[in-house]
Amino acid sequence: MKLFFFSLIFLSQISVTAKVPTIAVATNFNHAMNSIVEKFERKYKKKIQVSYGSTGSLYSQIILGAPFDAFFSADTKTIDLLIKEDIGIKETKISYALGSLVFLCEKCPRPFDWREIITKSDSKIAIANPKLAPYGQAANEVVESLGDSSSVRERFVFGSSIGQAFQFIRTGNIPFGFVAKSLVIADHLDKSKYQEVSMKLYTPIEQGAVILKKTKLLNEVELFFSFLKSKEVREIILNNGYLLKEIADAK
Repeated sequence: MKLFFFSLIFLSQISVTAKVPTIAVATNFNHAMNSIVEKFERKYKKKIQVSYGSTGSLYSQIILGAPFDAFFSADTKTIDLLIKEDIGIKETKISYALGSLVFLCEKCPRPFDWREIITKSDSKIAIANPKLAPYGQAANEVVESLGDSSSVRERFVFGSSIGQAFQFIRTGNIPFGFVAKSLVIADHLDKSKYQEVSMKLYTPIEQGAVILKKTKLLNEVELFFSFLKSKEVREIILNNGYLLKEIADAK
């Protein structure tokens, strides 16, 4: 009888959890998404669960059947791929932010030029794995813009996500590298410690999201996507170092 009773409690907990949408979010958007979810939950009295990771690893999890209801990628290419594979709902695709790349060096003499540092130094350079993270792809493009970049690229140390690459630098394991602007803002780093990289040197980091077809909580997820159009969310995104493309104030 006790076993039956506890089984009912366990199944009840699963049922409650199952009614909470789970969204997969690229690591760079961690701080902004936490703030957005907090405001959403306070306003609508509804919960949202969030799982963070690199775009590539989250995509793999989705392909393998991970129970996500929506995906916030660090690019739009991966979103388009999910739609093409009939996993994402085409009509729900949005572009929610434009990311920026910065060169972070906490111990470099001030002021500094990132080009001189990476070409004249023989130190390791932290970037996100280009195969997993769009910010890593952008960093790779920036280095290639220097011309003969083979000697520089040999010194790359890849983080599994842009968050890990950032931690390599923050812990002092790697002296400098290319990271998302949103991460240095979230950590309240002094502007003298990083330098913005011209967006002309890399493909725009347009970040997209889509609701996944397997969701059983479409109404709840659509409500969250609608909330993304609000003025308060717009301000959160801008304050976290992003630019906006398609998200506008709700009328």
